[in-house]
Parts: sequence; structure tokens; C-alpha cells
Amino acid sequence: MEDKDVIITDLRAFVESLRAEVKSLKLELAKAKKDSSTSSKSPSSDIVKPPKKKTDRRKKSQQGGQQGHKRKLREPLPPDRVDESFVYEIDEAEVRDRELTATDEFEIIQHIELLDLPVHVTEHQLRKYIDRDGNTVLPDVPELKGPIFGLRMLAMIGWLKSRAHCSYSTVAQWMSDVLQIPVSRGYLAKLCNGTISASLADAHEELKHAIPHQSHLGSDESSLRFLEIIRKRPDCQDAWNLTNRFRIVEYPEGDTFAKYDMSEDYFRFMFEASVEPTNNHAEQQVRHCVIDRKITQGTRSLAGQRYHERMWTAIATCGKQKKSFFDFLRVAIKEKLAGNQSPSLIKP
Repeated sequence: MEDKDVIITDLRAFVESLRAEVKSLKLELAKAKKDSSTSSKSPSSDIVKPPKKKTDRRKKSQQGGQQGHKRKLREPLPPDRVDESFVYEIDEAEVRDRELTATDEFEIIQHIELLDLPVHVTEHQLRKYIDRDGNTVLPDVPELKGPIFGLRMLAMIGWLKSRAHCSYSTVAQWMSDVLQIPVSRGYLAKLCNGTISASLADAHEELKHAIPHQSHLGSDESSLRFLEIIRKRPDCQDAWNLTNRFRIVEYPEGDTFAKYDMSEDYFRFMFEASVEPTNNHAEQQVRHCVIDRKITQGTRSLAGQRYHERMWTAIATCGKQKKSFFDFLRVAIKEKLAGNQSPSLIKP
């Protein structure tokens, strides 16, 4: 019995200590909650102020078209691009149970995949003959004397090199890794600087001769110095370059020579409202060229320069005309290999 009495006494003491602790905590909590709105305390003596509601200022993204804009959905490929088609319907029993009515309309969902090897290889076997002197003679097949790649493959090589900013090494690696077709960097360079470049020669020349007759021409850099400083140039190369840019040139006019101040072209925006005061548009058009030059490090050969100027011109012009550069290049290569003139970049 004595042990029970001791235990009961200890429990009562423990309970009393808990009650005292709870009472103390309640008092502290009441003090913490007391402010000028629940007592006679002044507002400046408030200890705890109610926390402000946190508002998420981030705009929630809206799926589909944004407010005020029409929602744009990807258009399915046309029927002539579909290689295989499946039709799915609800079981007839379920149609009856749910009282459904079939329509002639379908929800179109297209899945697109690359072929295992998206290339078509044609092998040409030329029988060997031996003449009376023991020399090997082969059949004469003129159409086999060109590049080993077809039109779309040649256009793809040019597209990757110039439109996608790929180096010859990257193109060669892509063909080996994806298409499983080994090819050397040298042969790719030969194709680009040869067949592909030549296919755009006529179009580039036509466009180059049309440029001087345009009503507006842009420049990829602006002048930031005044004419009087340029006319009295300091003895440094930069000043000489600017002087040549703003020089007064003579050009034949009948039997005499007339003078033309080239600075009028650079400062024409100050006097004609139709001319933009900035060259932003012109710089946007050559931005692709600048990026390509920085990534691929450009070229040092004359053939490489001709290739780049023709490809960059065709890329920018096709972009302005909203038409596929790949298709234009493919047609140009086709006409070149057939001995015809390349398609025009000016005429539709």
C-alpha cells in the first residue's frame, strides 16, 4: 500500500506541474495576441501584427491562345503524306448501351517517326570488257558521272552546312551516325564548293545586278562620326576607312564626269521620312551570316567565299519570300545537273 501511495503522490505532483505549465503558456499566448484592436493599447505598442497575405504576382500561363489571340493548333499533314492509316470505333454493344450515334467525322491524331535508314540506295553494275590490248572498257553512262548523292541528299548537305551552321566534320558525323553512310570532309567540301555552289550562281548574279536598281538599300553598320571630322582625318587607319566611305566620287555622265557625295547615302535618313533612322532591319537580315561565320570560322578560299555568299543570299531571300530554302536549293541543283539555268530568286 505504501508503494501505491508514493506513486499516487508522484502522479498528482506531475499533473500539478503540467497544469502550471499550461497556464503559463496560455498567459504568454494571450499577451502575444493582444494588440490595439483587442485592448486599450496604443497602435504603436502592438507586439505582433497580423501577417499580410502573400499574393503570387507571377502570371499563370494560359494553355492555348493567350487572351486576345486566336489559338493556333498544329495542322495535320495532308493525306498524301500519310503512309499508313487506322480507324478506331466503339464496340457496337457499348454504342447501344450508351445510346450513341455514329457520325462521319473523325478525330485525327498523327504519329510521326523516322525510318530505320531513311535513305534509298541504287546500285549500278557496269559490266567490264577487255579490248584486244588488254585494257578494261566499261559502258558509257553519262548520268553516273555526277555526284554519288541524289538531289535531296545534296540539298540536305547544303542545308546542314549553311542553314544549320554545321561544320563539315559535324555533317560527316551526322551522315555516319544517323544514316550509316561514311563520307569524308574533303568530299563534302568538294560538293559544297562545287555542285551546290554552282547551282546558285545564276540566281546570285541576277540578284546582285538587281540590287543597284532598288529604291531602298540597307547597310550592316552605321556611321557615328561627323563629316567635318572625317574630312579632316587624323593619321590612322580607322579614319582612312571612314574617309573612303564618305568620299566624293566621280562617275561618267555622257561625255563628262559628275560628282557624287557618298555621305548623302549614310545621312539620307535625316532628310527623307521614308528612310529609317536605324539599320536594325538590315542587321537582322545579315544576323544569320554573322552567326554562321562565328560558329564555322568562315572560309579562306575563294571557292568557299563564293559558296557562302550564294548560300547566305538564297537563305535570306527565301526567308523574306516565305518559301522553303531546302526546296529552292533542291530545284536549283536539279537544274544545274541537267545543264539548265538555276531558278530565279527575284521572279516568282
